[in-house]
Amino acid sequence: KGNFEFEDITISSKTEDYKGFSTGTSMLDINNDGWLDIYVCKSGSLKNDEARRNLLFVNQKNGTFIEEAKKWGLDDPGYSTQVFQLDYDKDGDLDLYVVNYRYDFINNTKINGVLQSQIEEVTSDQLYRNDGTIFTKVTSQAGISNKAWGLSGAVGDFNNDGWDDIYISNDFLEPDILYI
Repeated sequence: KGNFEFEDITISSKTEDYKGFSTGTSMLDINNDGWLDIYVCKSGSLKNDEARRNLLFVNQKNGTFIEEAKKWGLDDPGYSTQVFQLDYDKDGDLDLYVVNYRYDFINNTKINGVLQSQIEEVTSDQLYRNDGTIFTKVTSQAGISNKAWGLSGAVGDFNNDGWDDIYISNDFLEPDILYI
């Protein structure tokens, strides 16, 4: 409304969601139409993949949004904590890096090489390449599959080579990761 006065428009904007836990959120222009859309990371339920699927609310330019994560290939069922925008392939469009969290809290304070070598897709961070009308998961091809308790991160050109780099901060014993 202005002057630091806000109004809850969750219901009227059609962005209401009560499934799972909503964690990290990012405002981005997914379809390059000049209007901000909303990407919501989901986490929580160990048994219900649907409650964990990330959401993408696409702006309808009239105060409402339509949820289209599946249509765009971005309905990640992992234990997501945050999403970052970058142009990892330098083709001029928006790619996404989704930070995911592990669900196996039992061994979070023990070093176990065997445990660390087992990578599950739902707990590994994910990299999505923008292919125009859909995003393609390119995690393995980019060499960034991991098994960490991902919390957040940052995107920047850390080594000054002109390419986006990704720094991921992890929980517990897993070291932070810097992808150059």
